[in-house]
Parts: sequence; C-alpha cells; structure tokens
Amino acid sequence: MRKSSMTTEEDIGLATKRLHPVHPGDVLRHDFMEPLNLTAYRVGKDLSVAAPTLNEIVRSVSRSRQRWPCDSRDNSARVAETG
Repeated sequence: MRKSSMTTEEDIGLATKRLHPVHPGDVLRHDFMEPLNLTAYRVGKDLSVAAPTLNEIVRSVSRSRQRWPCDSRDNSARVAETG
C-alpha cells in the first residue's frame, strides 16, 4: 500500500522538533579526529591552521573570532578593491 503524499499533522510535528546546537569542535573531534586517530597538529598542518588554534576549537574554547586561511571576509575585501 502506498503512503499518501499529503502532509499530516504528525509529519509537521516531527519537522518542527529542534536539535540542540553542536559545537564544531565536537564534530571535528568525535567524527574525524578520534576515528582516524588524528592529532590537532596533523589536522592543523594539513589545513594550514596553527595547532594551538585548532586545539582551542576542538576543546570548545570560545574566542571572539577564529581566523582561518579561507576566511570569506578576506576574499570580499579583495573583490571590493578590484571591483
């Protein structure tokens, strides 16, 4: 038997449930670093990010602004200068 394509109130209730936010450092540590046995030094070196900076992210240390080499603000400033 085919399921109806109409949305039911039950479907809407499931869609509105919210998950708690997850810190990016938790995702990086639990989903990548631990299973692949990677260190902050190795990941930082491969991403061209200082190991202490990456370690702060993984440890969920909050800073006002983390600087990454691929920061979109840097690119937009260059575009505005050449535009």
